[in-house]
Amino acid sequence: MFASVTATGQVIWDFGPTSGTPNGSCWSNDVDGQNFADDFSFAQPMTLTGMDIWSCTSFGVSTAHIKIHLDDGAGNPGAIFTEWDQAVTSTVDPLGWRISADFAGVALDAGQTYWIGMSPNVGGASQLSVSTPGDGTMAQFNGSTFSFHASIGDQMYQLRGALAGAGIPDLNDYGITTLALLIGVAGIIGLRRLY
Repeated sequence: MFASVTATGQVIWDFGPTSGTPNGSCWSNDVDGQNFADDFSFAQPMTLTGMDIWSCTSFGVSTAHIKIHLDDGAGNPGAIFTEWDQAVTSTVDPLGWRISADFAGVALDAGQTYWIGMSPNVGGASQLSVSTPGDGTMAQFNGSTFSFHASIGDQMYQLRGALAGAGIPDLNDYGITTLALLIGVAGIIGLRRLY
């Protein structure tokens, strides 16, 4: 139902609607009021190039605030790692709206727990949640201040990007690996004729 590859990379973290159990809950999401973040980490260094969240309402604006916090070591959002305002698109989705942001790469370290959230800059919107595959909670903020872990499901979101340093596309996507293999086999056959 949902594509796993976009113009800005593959899905590298999936708490989207098909990853688990959407719980049908829709929560107010506003950069100056209630907003959320959820935790993620990778075993290998990654470059983050996009984010999608699901909402039961359209953002109604063309920009959102994206924030990434470092974990404080106790399982909470800690210091800001990076944050910025970003152009977004809203598309109709079977669950409501898919809000998408594509951006320049953000380098993420292996083994580091991060907390990420996206909320509209003007006006309110919403954040859908999923009961699985995570721990069933998301960090709730009042503006930029972390308040508590809300037991309302995990933030419904996906992160897009690639393995750090993987600046070229997967060669299998273009059949180049197959072509290289054929050239190699032809080269071996050609070498046999020389002897």
